[in-house]
This record gives sequence, C-alpha cells and structure tokens, in this order.
Amino acid sequence: MTRPVAVSLVLALAATSAALAGGGGSVSGRIVFTATDAPFAGDVMLVRANGSRIDLSRSRASDSVPVVSPDGTHVAFFSTRGGHGAEYVVATNGRDLRRVTPSIAGQPAVAWSPSGAQLAVLTGGGQSAGAIHLAGVDGAGWRLVTAVDRPAALLGWSPDGARLAYSDQVGGVVVLSAAGRKLLDVPGESAAWSPTGRIVVARDSTTVEVYDAAGRRTAELPAVASSWSLDDLLATVTPAGLLQVRAHGVGTPSASLRVGRPGSIRWISRHVVQLDGPRGFDVAKHRTIRLPRAFTATASVLPSIGVAFGEPAPGRLVRSALGGPSRPITSYAACQGKNADAFSYLQALPDGSGAVYEGDCAPPSDVFAVRPNGTGLTRLTHTRADESTVTASPDGKRLAFMRAPEAECVGCDERLVVTGIDGRLAVTIPFAAPAGGIRQDQDPSFSPDGSSIVFSRWNSSVGDAARLYRVPSAGGAATALGPVGTGPAWGRARVAFLGPRGVATVAPDGSDGHRVPGLVLFDEGPVAWSGSGRLAVLRTSPPLAIVFPSTGRRIPLPGFSEPVEHGAGLAWSPDGKELAFVAADRDGVGDVWTIGADGTGLSRVTHDLGAGGTLSWR
Repeated sequence: MTRPVAVSLVLALAATSAALAGGGGSVSGRIVFTATDAPFAGDVMLVRANGSRIDLSRSRASDSVPVVSPDGTHVAFFSTRGGHGAEYVVATNGRDLRRVTPSIAGQPAVAWSPSGAQLAVLTGGGQSAGAIHLAGVDGAGWRLVTAVDRPAALLGWSPDGARLAYSDQVGGVVVLSAAGRKLLDVPGESAAWSPTGRIVVARDSTTVEVYDAAGRRTAELPAVASSWSLDDLLATVTPAGLLQVRAHGVGTPSASLRVGRPGSIRWISRHVVQLDGPRGFDVAKHRTIRLPRAFTATASVLPSIGVAFGEPAPGRLVRSALGGPSRPITSYAACQGKNADAFSYLQALPDGSGAVYEGDCAPPSDVFAVRPNGTGLTRLTHTRADESTVTASPDGKRLAFMRAPEAECVGCDERLVVTGIDGRLAVTIPFAAPAGGIRQDQDPSFSPDGSSIVFSRWNSSVGDAARLYRVPSAGGAATALGPVGTGPAWGRARVAFLGPRGVATVAPDGSDGHRVPGLVLFDEGPVAWSGSGRLAVLRTSPPLAIVFPSTGRRIPLPGFSEPVEHGAGLAWSPDGKELAFVAADRDGVGDVWTIGADGTGLSRVTHDLGAGGTLSWR
C-alpha cells in the first residue's frame, strides 16, 4: 500500500539528488537497487465518502481481510506483524489497535457476533483439522468452542447471537450453540441466516432447504441460488431459470419471473434483487431495472439504504445509490487500467458514510542509490513504468535495468534499458525475432570494462526456457550465448548464472560451461562476484543464507525471506569485505541490508522502501 512520504524525506532526496548530479554523475561508493518507495504488503484502509483516508492497520506487515463490526465501530483483520500471524481489532477512528488472538498458522475466517463484543475465529481448513474459538474484542476471553474436522467456511452468527454455523469439507452444514453444543447437522454446501433466525441451506447445486429457529425443516425448494432480504423474504432462482420470492422461505411465491440462471443473486435494497452484472428485479413493482455501474459483483452493498461502494473500473472507488447519484470517492492512479482490484475485501460501513478495504495496489518500482551507511538515499529514475533488476556500470556512470509498462504487469513485455546515471538518455535493447508471445529480458550485468552486458531473455513463443544473451552496453542487437539460465553475474573472468542443474559458470562467449561445486540442494539464488573473483550465492529457500561455494562456508540470515516482488539480490562491496543483499524482514517488507564477509556486522541500510531484485555496489 502506498504511504505518503514524509516532507523531511522529500527534502533529503532533493538535496542528495542535487549533490549527486553535481558530483561527476556517478554512484561510486553507493548501492544501487530498485524499490517502490512503499512496502509491498497491503494496509487496511478506511475511506470516507468525502475521499479522506485513514490507515487503520499502520504496519509494515501484511495486513489483510478486514471485517467490519455490525455497528461499524471496529474492524478485525489478519496481520503477520512480528513474523507471527494473528487477528487484530482496531476502532474505525484508527485508535485502540490490539491483538485479540494468539498466533495462528494460516489465514483464519472470522465473524463478528451481532453485539460486536466478540469474534468467532475458524482455523484450519482443506484436509487438516481445525477449530472454532471465540475472541473478545478487548483482547481477553480466548476460548475453544469446538474442534472441526476439515473445516470449509464460517457461515456466521444467528441474529440473536445464540447460534453459530459453519460448513465442512465433507459436505455438511453444522449449527452450534455459543457454548459449542451441536444443534443441527445436515448435508449442505453453504448456508445463510435470515433476519428472524431461519437458515437456508444449499443442500446441493439444485436444492435448498429452509430450517426455522428450532431446527425444524420448513421447506425444500428447487434452487441454484438464494438470498434473504431484510424483511425475511427468500429469493431463489430455480434450475429452470425462474426467480421466485417467498415470505419466510415457505409457501407459494409472491413473485415469479424468468431470468435465466445467474451465477448468484443478492438483495441490494428492501425491494430489489441483483441478478448478475447490471440486472436487477424490483419485486414491489414486478419489473426488471438496470443498476448503476458501482453495483459490481465485488461491490459492498447496504440493502437498508440501497447504497453500494464499488470499483466499476480498476483503481476507482465509487459510491452509488439506487435511484440516486453515483459519486467518485477516491482512486489509485497506479492501478488504473490494470485487471485487478485496488480495493480488495471492500466493506461499507453500516451507515454508508464510508468503506474499509485492503489496499492491494503496488506502485511502480524506480531505481535508487544509497550509501552503505543508509545516508544519501537518492531516486535515480522517476517514471510511471516499472523498473526492476538494476545494475550499475563499473565506473558508476550508467544503469542497466528492466522496464515494464506498470507494476505487477502480468503478461507484459519487459525490456532491457541502458541509461545515464540520472535515468536519462535511455537506450532500449530491441527484442529478437520471432515476434509475438510474451518477451522478457531480466537480470543485466556489466562486463568488468563496462563495454558489454550479459542478461537472460525469455520468449513465450519459443519455449519455456530463458537463455543467456550478450549485448554492447551502447546498444544494438543482442547475441545468444547458448546456455539456458537466469540471473547472470559477470565476474573478473567468467559469468555465473542459475542453470537447470544449479549454479554454473561459462566463459564470456558462452563456452566452457561448468556447474559450480560445493553447493547443496536449494543453494540456488542470486550470485555475485567479488573484485578478486570470489563467488557468493544467496540461498533464497528458507532459511536464507549466503553461501561461498569455494569453501562451503555459509552465513545464516535468520528472520529473512525472499521479497514477493522482483525477488532477492546480492552484491559485494568494492573492497570485498562486505556483502549487500535484498530480502524481506519478518513483516514481509523488502529492504537493503549489509553484512560482513565474515558474518558479522549485520546492518539495515533502507527502511520500508519495498526493495526487490538485483542490486550492485560500486
């Protein structure tokens, strides 16, 4: 989630950028890397109808799946802060953030009790056993309700807060008392509570059953989809494509209309059922209506007032009312035009004054330089494109990196670009024939004299394997070296890379290939040469470690993991006494770190920048 950059940091960047430009146009003595200037992990955000935003979770960790309390005063969410997953609760004014569960392995499902005093927490899932616990909103009262064999979903509380429903992987729906006593256990795939405490169970893909508050079955209906209204009306769509509405889910339908077979249905006001896309049916007036664009499948709808918060176009959040205006609230420019939701797990506040969401839109990455002691942080490129896997020339005057149209662009071409140290005078290396497919260049590395660049190239139209290429750093056509591999690093005499059988080296012309001895299984990550010809490998399979193949020695890096975006990176200091690496901390944020070649002196160079990919130290 993009966070505002402090004014002091902006001023510092401007000052160091000016000093860099006036200092010979070089990054000598600096570490060069790519970063988003914001962590990759999302934050839980609240946006008001006037567009103002509050960061509710306030963490560098991954904060996800917000769930708003029934009265709209609190939000529960899952966080990996501190390296341990747990459920947290925060007030919607951003205060009183507290952890309410012990550590939990995996993302749980949660449901607020109607009073908002406690959470039901379902852990486990798939083929593993799980359990339902209750957690107090004040952080106290964690207690076991029941063990669950192969849980599937938590279906929520009854309106009176006396019962709780869940489904399991073997096709059953179970209703429990708050104390854990089993009240109902019937075949079913899903279920939903009515406002008066009835429950409709989807027994299979063509039949639903209705049970009253005492657990007695009161109806069996042909239905492929169903939904309760605020007035206890059950809308169903039959296998034949008829929309039918019944009071309390029983008796003769009060309305029946042929609508086909929509994937799902839901009430979006007291009288309107949304069928699919922009289609709605007004049961009071017995007519179909066209819905505003914000009433998307992922929109959060408040049937009590007929309002939806939706993302009709990627990166744009809109508030719409049935029969009323639609008003844009906020947008994320970095997400616009992308086939992804910028406002994930969107939930409207009960009064319609705003919405809570999980921010899930990474800004594009740029190239940065920083001194090894963390000072002099400078942004070298300022584009809307996504720059990654950067390297600096030996004299520190040029950059080579990959450029994609936007961040997290799945299926986009990624081109090798060579620029001056300020990101200008760009030379784009052309792709080779054949055209078509997805074409991606990756991981450039300058030759010791700076005249050439080795990199890996992949073209989906000619197979799955990436191969090594070489190109003059001044630009021109690239020449295939032959070996299959990625992540090349050009050393004093040879090029190291990740091949199909592990780390290998070749001569600069691609000949004389040899697998590097002294490595074990999973010792396959970014490679780096020292000026004296010493090879190091960053093992990215947890636990992370820096490995020296010539001696077999390794430096363990506990508490780190490979960053999600653009991968990890490794580089030697010019004097060969230290190494810099890019990895994620316990909160999942990628940054630049340094450590002595003897394993001492671990130091964090950057903070909360969302770094990822290769780096170089000149």
